[in-house]
Amino acid sequence: MHYFKNAGYKDEIAKAHKSFYWEGQEGKYGKERASTFGARNYPDFIITAPYLVAIEYKQSPNGSTVKQGIGQSLMHTI
Repeated sequence: MHYFKNAGYKDEIAKAHKSFYWEGQEGKYGKERASTFGARNYPDFIITAPYLVAIEYKQSPNGSTVKQGIGQSLMHTI
């Protein structure tokens, strides 16, 4: 929120809320998902401002789930 306040937005809280998407949320990023290998990719979070960043979150005691998260992250870049 400090970024948006310093950038001069009158309602920095509203701008911060509009700049964050989470998996399952309806709206622009909920509908416009590209299909890759016949499936649609769903990142866990998307930050749209000041930069467009897709985030895939995985937590596991072993490396296989983390490797799966890295693979999913690579698919988000396509």
